[in-house]
Order: sequence, then C-alpha cells, then structure tokens
Amino acid sequence: MHDRYTVARGATGDVVVAHDEQLGRTVAIKRMRETAPTERAMQQFFREARIQGRLDHPSIAPIYEVGRDGDGRPYFAMRNLAGATLAEVLATGGASTQRLLRAFVDACRAIEYAHARGVVHGALAPARLLLGDFGETYVIEWSRAELIEERGAPARDLLALGAILFELLAGAPPAAGELYPAQRAPGRGIAPELDALCAWALAAAPTDRTSSARDLADRMQQFLDQRAAADLVARIMVPPAELPAEIAAAVAQDNLAVHRRTARFVAIANFGFLAFVPLLLTGGKQHPVLVGLMCVLVAANAMLLAWAVRGGPVAARWVRLAVSVLLTALVCRITSPFLLGTPLAAVTCIGLVGATFHVTREVVIVGIALTGAVLAPWIAEVAGWLSPTMQVDGSRLTIDSPMLAGSYTIIGGLVVYAAVIVAVACVLTRGLRIAEGSARLQLHLQAWQLRQLVPG
Repeated sequence: MHDRYTVARGATGDVVVAHDEQLGRTVAIKRMRETAPTERAMQQFFREARIQGRLDHPSIAPIYEVGRDGDGRPYFAMRNLAGATLAEVLATGGASTQRLLRAFVDACRAIEYAHARGVVHGALAPARLLLGDFGETYVIEWSRAELIEERGAPARDLLALGAILFELLAGAPPAAGELYPAQRAPGRGIAPELDALCAWALAAAPTDRTSSARDLADRMQQFLDQRAAADLVARIMVPPAELPAEIAAAVAQDNLAVHRRTARFVAIANFGFLAFVPLLLTGGKQHPVLVGLMCVLVAANAMLLAWAVRGGPVAARWVRLAVSVLLTALVCRITSPFLLGTPLAAVTCIGLVGATFHVTREVVIVGIALTGAVLAPWIAEVAGWLSPTMQVDGSRLTIDSPMLAGSYTIIGGLVVYAAVIVAVACVLTRGLRIAEGSARLQLHLQAWQLRQLVPG
C-alpha cells in the first residue's frame, strides 16, 4: 500500500486509501484498529466483509479482496468512495433538497436490495449515507449488519429511514413519538406529501407504517416526478419577464409572412377597383379629375401592396393606411358617403388590421382614420362646402350621386362591386379564421402534452 492516510474511522476499523499496483486503481482499505485483536473480533470483522460482499448493488461499495496485512491484522479492500456523508451535508447546507431526496430514494432502494438478500443494516443514520461527488449515493458502514435469518429485523431499517427523512426535512432528528417534520419546522415549506410520507415511515404501529423500503422509495420517486413535471409546466406556462431575442425574431418573421400573405388578397381586391374606374368614366357625370385621382391612388396602393408581397419594410404600412384613407374618402365623395365608401372602409380595415396592425393603439388609429374618411365628405356636404349627394325625406333616403344618372352600366358595376366586396371580406376572414384555428389547435395540443407529464 502506498500514499497511506486515514480518511475515516468505522466501528471496527480504520479506512485508508491505497493504490492497487496490479490494476492501477485507487482503493479503500479497511483494517482492524487493534494491533492484537481477539479471534472473536477478527471473526466479526470478516463477517462484515462477507455480508457486504454478498450485496452487489450500485449504492453499496463492492468488496475486492479480504486478507491480512504485513502486521497480521485483517483487512478488506473495496471501492474508494469520494464524497461527503449526509450528516456533513446537512450540517453545511451544501446540497439542494431535491438532491437530498434523490439520495434518500437511492438509499431506500439499496436497503430494499439488502433486505431481499436477507441482510439488515442495523445502524442507518445520516452519517452512514455517503453522497458521492458525481451524484451517486452509497450506504456505508455495514459493520453492525445482521442476517434476517438469524435475528435481523427489517423494521429497524425502515424506522431509521423514516428518522433520516425527518432530519432531512426538518433539519433535526425526530424526538420520541414525533411524526411530522412540518410541525417541528413550519418555516421550511415542507410539502404536505412529504410530511405525510415521513409520518407513514415513523408510525409506531406496524399496520400504519410502510412495510418495505421499496414502497417508501416508490412514493418518494412519485413525488419527485410530479414535482419535476409541475416545475417544468410552470416554466413553460409562465412567460419570461423579457422576450428572448430568438423568440422575438421568430415572431417578427411570422408577422412578416402574414403581412405578405394578406397583402396578396388585398391586392386582388385593389385591382377590382381598377376595373371599376372605366365604369365611372363611361356611365357617370363625375369630374374626370376626381376619377383620375382615384386611379392614381388605386395604382399607388397596388404598388405598395406589391412591395409588401415582395418583402418591403413593415413601416410602409402607415403609407398604405394614408393612401387607403384618401382612396376611401374619394370614393365616398364620388359615389356618396354611405353608398360604396362604407363597405370599402370595412374591408380595408379587415385587411390592414389582420395583416399589419396588431397593437390596440394602432387598431384604434386605423378605425378612427377610416371612419373619418367615410364621414369627412358627409360633414363637408352638411356644412355646405360640397354639393349634397344624399337627402333624407321623412322615412326615405335618396342618393343623389351624379355617377348614377341614368346609367344601367353603373348599376351593373355596383352589382360587381358588391360581389367583389363580399368575396374579399370572405377571403380575408377565412384566412384569419384558419390562422386562429391553427394556433388554437397548437395550443390545445401543447396543453395535452403538458398534462401527460403530470400523472393523475
């Protein structure tokens, strides 16, 4: 043995670290402390090695060799464990509660394995649970272990596990008859499930107490799984205080795609207005300058829409709004404010709000601007600044628009206009409904997937 130093002191011997020259590994050597041990003491020491050696479990250090050293003292070699005992961790607060509860589950499963192999540890305590440096957990110090076939009682280990859980939760071991750690430490925020689990492990009557370490481990694991799932759901469902940059970029890309897709539909409707212009020139008696201005605005709007489809900046939406307002006001003046302008304003509002204006303040601005485009010509007519295009006589509303002067062609154009307006409204609304339905389906699917993470 080389680089010898004492790292721990057990009930029957000292543990030292040694180098295995044959396999080139570091091992732990436990050897008797007495220089002249009695035969009975040596038999007890070798018994510990035999009992521990029969337990092949990841949370129990394996025995590599049993023998006597150069001084004649018995020893056995086992895996060298690096870490801190649960007692040390509890004293320093060097681990999270979740890490400690996972270690408790590992210890319960190791004890269940030992009981299945007929072995009772007999001296479980926080000082005999080792938390490894790499997340592993070990049950150590099997010097007081007993065989169930002789006089070992598994209930001793189960009660000891309950006491360990109590101290892990409350920060101090339980007093005689004490069951609930939450009553001892009300300020530690102990979950009711853990409080009940601890009482179940410490109950005095065997019928009220857990009958196996496996049941204790399973219930603790179920709690940890549910808590992990709940934490995951909370992290997913609670939005961050600040939108992550990658999410903001993705949302911007989605908005741009919607903007381009909706602009295509609005462009089709806009070209319908271009087809309507010749009817105004041939059938009505309106001033050609106003009709010409209408053609210019329709063409300008078409170019802006084409720019949007090809990836123009979203900021150009305000120019589109201004052109749309002027176009609506001009149509209201040419055809009478409440004949063609109102449906035109409604469809334009659907297109603008559905595609580019999503913030409440922006939607209000769009609504006010388009409403003003419809009402401004009417207000000018009422004030006498423009010649009236409509009159109210009792219960009769008369539209007196010059463009309607004896022209069946214009009547046909109005029919076409009505069909185009309804069709565009249907297309835009259907697109918005499909997008909304897809989003709702995605949300329901995600909610269902999240519910699968939480058993029961």
